Amino acid sequence: MKDNQHNSNSTESDKAAVYSRVANEKQDSSTTTWYFPLVVKMLADDMRNMDYDMDDYDTISPREAVYYKDAILEQIEKENSWFDTPRMLAEYFSDDDIHLNDRVYCMTPMVEEVNGKLWGAMSMRLTGNLTPEDTRKLKEYITGQNSDGYGEGLEQREIRVPDGELYVSFWHSGKDYAVYTQEEFVALPENIQAESPLQRKPNCPIIGADGNIFNIMGIAARTLKENGMAEAAKEMRSRVTESGSYDNALAIIMEYVTPVSAEGHGQSGMEMRM
Repeated sequence: MKDNQHNSNSTESDKAAVYSRVANEKQDSSTTTWYFPLVVKMLADDMRNMDYDMDDYDTISPREAVYYKDAILEQIEKENSWFDTPRMLAEYFSDDDIHLNDRVYCMTPMVEEVNGKLWGAMSMRLTGNLTPEDTRKLKEYITGQNSDGYGEGLEQREIRVPDGELYVSFWHSGKDYAVYTQEEFVALPENIQAESPLQRKPNCPIIGADGNIFNIMGIAARTLKENGMAEAAKEMRSRVTESGSYDNALAIIMEYVTPVSAEGHGQSGMEMRM
């Protein structure tokens, strides 16, 4: 019993020494951000009174999720406010991870927009270089927190948005799930070259759709978000709302999208008034 107590005290002493040294060195630390895919689901308002489970919720694409970035970040900030340590998730390394405790001072969950897509991210402050074994263990730790720790709580939080309720998960069970270091992430084919700043006008199925201007605006906004143009969708909505007339509103919408037939797109109703 005494030996066990001695070992426990020794371990706690070792950890305390590491924490103290890391805290003293944090002013000279570097920062890095590692990335992982998000799963974003929506329960639309018109589905609230129906018998659905999470698998039936609408899946929001990474491009469309950018439109909800601010609301998602606000919820993550609420989650992060519960931490009572400046080290955030780095506080909870196991007793066997003394080397990671020595190298990683702080880990903060977040989301980040990259090339028009929303990614989960872990912002970290490092106080030393990571070995390949450190990197492997840190990826495992982040995956564990995303699936069964921090992320398990986050995905149960309702995020209220104008279209309904969002639920965000930092993890999924697919084979394509991975945690990428900053260097690995930059080297991904989709991130090697940023998308062109010249935005095309995407085809929008509003000819033949219900001619109500708010319906047309909604279809156009959805089309823009699906094409990675969430900011343009916000701008268009604002301008249309302040336009003052149907014709002005329609002219504004045409600045952002190219109208095509709604046939085959699940839209029906009166012809759009041009």
